[in-house]
Order: sequence, then C-alpha cells, then structure tokens
Amino acid sequence: MTNIQFNPDYIVTPGEILFDILESRGINQATLANLCNRPEKAISEIIHGKKRIMPETALQFDRVLGISANTWLNLENNYKIARLRQKESEELEAQKEWIKNFPYNELVKRKLIEPKYTVADKFDALLRFFGVGSVDAYTKCRYGAINASFRHSAAHKNKPYILDTWMREGEIRAKQIDVPQYDKSKFEKAVKEISQLTRGGVVESFKRAEELAHAAGVVIVFVDAYKGSAVNGVARWINGTPTIQLTVLRKSADILWFSFLHECAHILKHSKKETYIDNDHSEDNEEEREADKFARDCLISPSTWNEFVAKNNFSVRAVKDFAQKNNIADGIVVGRLQKEKYVAWNDFQLNRLKQKIALS
Repeated sequence: MTNIQFNPDYIVTPGEILFDILESRGINQATLANLCNRPEKAISEIIHGKKRIMPETALQFDRVLGISANTWLNLENNYKIARLRQKESEELEAQKEWIKNFPYNELVKRKLIEPKYTVADKFDALLRFFGVGSVDAYTKCRYGAINASFRHSAAHKNKPYILDTWMREGEIRAKQIDVPQYDKSKFEKAVKEISQLTRGGVVESFKRAEELAHAAGVVIVFVDAYKGSAVNGVARWINGTPTIQLTVLRKSADILWFSFLHECAHILKHSKKETYIDNDHSEDNEEEREADKFARDCLISPSTWNEFVAKNNFSVRAVKDFAQKNNIADGIVVGRLQKEKYVAWNDFQLNRLKQKIALS
C-alpha cells in the first residue's frame, strides 16, 4: 500500500480537541476543573492554547475522560512539532525573499562568497558577506545607511540592495590596501598632479593616480558595477581612512576622470561622517554641485574654458588643439561640450576622440 502523509496547512491545538470532547459529552469547563481538582482558569488556558498539557494533567484527563494520558501527551508533542515546522517554513520563505534582493550568483562568480545550494546556507553566506548577524541588523546598519545617503545624489535609479552589494565589495577590497595616515595637503598636491595625467594611457595613468592618492593616505578601489547599480563613484571614510570607490559605468575615460576628481572633492571639502553616492544627476545637491565644479576646474580653468567656448569653433581639429594646449585628454573636452550642450551627444566625429575603457 502507498503511504500517504497528511500535512494540513492549519494546526489544531490539544485545547481545541479537548473543547470538542467536552462539548460532545455535555461537560463544561468548571465541571472538568472540579473533577480534576484543578483551577478553572488552568482548564480555560489549555482550551485557548495558552497552557500546555503537562504529564500530571494528562493523567487526570485519562481518569476523568477515559482518553489515555499518552494520547494527550502525543497531541501536545505533535502540536509543538507542527508549530516548529510552521515557524521553519515561514522563516525559510522569508529567507528566500530576502536572498532575491541580491546578485547571489554574481557574488559567487567574483569569489566573494562560496557557492551554496540550500536556502539556509545562502542566507548565512550573505549575512557573513555583509558582516551582520541578522536581517534586522542588516536593515538597521546597512540598508538604512544607504537610504540616508541617497539625499546626497539622485540615487533613485539605483536598486538599494544592489548598490549596497557594490559598496560592500568596495569596503572589503579597501581594507586590503595599506596606506599611511591621511595628509590633506599632500592629497591636494596629488590631485593637481593627477589632473594632468589624462592624456596618457588610461591604465597606466590611473595606476599612477592610485599611487599618488595612496601615498597621501587615500584609498582608491575600482569595483565593476552590478546590474542595477547606476552609480559612478562613492566617497566615504572607512574606519578613519578616506576611500574613493569607482566603476566604469559608461565605459568612457572622460567620465571616469571626472568622477574620480569629483570624489576627491568630497574627501577634501566635505563631511567625514557622510557617504556621497554620485551618479549622472549629482548636480541635484549643493555639495554635489561643489564637487562637480571642483572637478571641472581641476581639468580646465574657468577662464580658459570661457575663452574656448566663446570662439564657437568645436571642430575635431579645434578640440584636439585645445586639449593638447591644456594638457588634457581630447575626450574630456568633448564630454564637457556635450554636457553643457554645445555639441550633440551623438556627434560621431567628436565621439571618436573619447577613450573607451572597461574594468577587468
């Protein structure tokens, strides 16, 4: 014969069974209490599921109702097991839903967590990755902090959990980099030198930029973007160390250089207690506008730029000559002209002057 198990989606308490038996026999709770020499309140609490049937009570029910003590104890144990199974099932479903917020497979691919196969193991791996002990702790310490930081930029295009995953990877990588104590004046000098590196090869130039920043006590980390994290960079202080995290969201060197100098402004000028999440809408906030201006002026002085645009000659030759004269990459000039709407974003000839890049 086939063994069929019945697993209802509801749980019947021993008290409900007791109530049905008493009702079928015409016995009220007060009578049962007197026959068992127990307080009527105790019988009421058993019936309403507020009190367990203990062995002594089970034996009394056996004598009064003729239903064995083992039956009552089994009902109690079965109810307890059913409650535990229900709780585990509810927790498992909650864990499944929470895990869906994160790019789990991508984290495994990046070797940030070990591959896991059960929901419980995946859940544990994610908590360990974020360095928290529970979902409540994650919501309070990380998710809440991310939402608070949104006021520093138009970060609504980001999916908060994905953005936090990207930021957490940056934290982990940043902690692996040793730098001396932060020296503001040294970093200011480094930024001036870095702004003159844009005409070189992107990889070599950014390696030099990292060296200069690290020597001044500022950590630079590059972390490839996750799908759903529409962000160019983040500036923050991690355990007392200024940290700039960048990605190549648009695969264009001019945006990467601008983002880098934009984050430098946050480190040099703004609060150590804040996290500055920056994307293509950073002008929505006063501190972000200040950082944008800092980056623009580092690359091209305001007077020099005003003289250039006043001539209204934005041919390929004019752009290349201006870029060479001011020791900046051609693409940076093109990007700024496009940003300020002097030329179209889809100008094929000018776009060819931009360097395309990708993280590896």
